[in-house]
Amino acid sequence: MGGATTLQNAAGFSVTLLERGAGIQAIGVPSRRGIVQTVLGYPDPDDYLNDRYYLGSTVGRYANRIRGGHLALPDGAHQLPVDAVTGHCLHGGPSGFHCQHWQREPSANDATVSYRLKSPDGDQGFPGELAVTVTYALLAGTALAIDYVAATTQTTAINLTNHAYFNLHGDGSAIDGHCLSIRASRYTPVDADKIPTGELHDTHRTAMDFSTERALSSDDVYDTNFALDPGAKALRPAATLRSPKSGLQLIVHTTQPALQLYTGDGLGEPFGPRAGLCLETQHFPDAPNCPAFPSALLTPEQTYAHRTIMEFRESPT
Repeated sequence: MGGATTLQNAAGFSVTLLERGAGIQAIGVPSRRGIVQTVLGYPDPDDYLNDRYYLGSTVGRYANRIRGGHLALPDGAHQLPVDAVTGHCLHGGPSGFHCQHWQREPSANDATVSYRLKSPDGDQGFPGELAVTVTYALLAGTALAIDYVAATTQTTAINLTNHAYFNLHGDGSAIDGHCLSIRASRYTPVDADKIPTGELHDTHRTAMDFSTERALSSDDVYDTNFALDPGAKALRPAATLRSPKSGLQLIVHTTQPALQLYTGDGLGEPFGPRAGLCLETQHFPDAPNCPAFPSALLTPEQTYAHRTIMEFRESPT
């Protein structure tokens, strides 16, 4: 399949990217213990042709779930493809952005690379021709910025994110023992199919309360959407993940209103359950069908734009 590009800076921080899914194959972070590989990835780009986990991919048109594949828009209802197991649309459908070949654009410098995709009107049931650009840029030190920009010819729903699985331990062990905090005082409860009920519940003194850092154990199983504080579009810290084993921490900054925590319990070969966890910056799942949620609609008069930064640091000793 090919199409791998590696960005590296003078600090030794490196990111390997793929044209398939405009995805992340590897992030190498320098530390006192050497280079730590911090995301799950297949060794060969061709291995991604059989990927079942959205590993490191750009996910769209609509990340997460839409109930029954029913998309309610001002011009009427649209039917999206549904997953055979759940009966709902997941991550934009079986031929979503995660498995598309993106066109790499000429780079202005060695620290930046952009990928473009044109999604035709009716792609996976979504209306409007959508032009999307995803740009990865190494920032000073050990930080990676991801910028998403899109425009449509017809009102549509859009929710783009990156589906990297993080593991900062650096020793191949499961995510248990990572310490996590999330800046969210509310979350979206779900039904048995993991579809939001349309409500927002407080996290305070519940299993969803990550306002204070706490260590993850094997009993902590999450596939949960958190409403970030505050809900404005300003870039702000959303979550911090820390490994006492490697001494590394990851701070996720975003302009998005929500973050999905997935503890990777559904991972299988060649990995294992809980080999990595996802911190997906996003709009709310099923937002087009839940009037109380922030709008995830894009009109021809608007430009979709948001930024996520993955900032890696060594933890204070």
